Amino acid sequence: MKKKQELDFLVVDDEKIVLKVISKILDQYDVTYECYQSPDVVFDIIEEKRPKVVLLDYYISDKTADQIMVKVSEKALFKGIEYYLMTGRDMNHDQKVEIRTLGIIHIISKPITEQHIEFIIKEALGRDVKKVA
Repeated sequence: MKKKQELDFLVVDDEKIVLKVISKILDQYDVTYECYQSPDVVFDIIEEKRPKVVLLDYYISDKTADQIMVKVSEKALFKGIEYYLMTGRDMNHDQKVEIRTLGIIHIISKPITEQHIEFIIKEALGRDVKKVA
């Protein structure tokens, strides 16, 4: 991981291969990030490091994004952070509306691509997309 003071991305997914793929993509850009497999550390990391973007898998171990977002809301961890849901499942309109009412900004279908990351860099971080050498 690149060392900087501010954390741009917090990525949470219980699948190692997904974290590896996302890490390889994020390494191409001038961003800071940390990846975690356990939803249990999410709240502490969010409180401590205040990432600008949280990429959250829908199913993480025995928890769902709904459950995590309810707790995020209870702990008032929304200010200045944008939450994106990553999912490999189809969601109907009602499910999308429900998850958005919990604070998810965008729902991104897996697999995560460079285009997804570039969209987030532009939209959530407000930066021009620049790949690093």
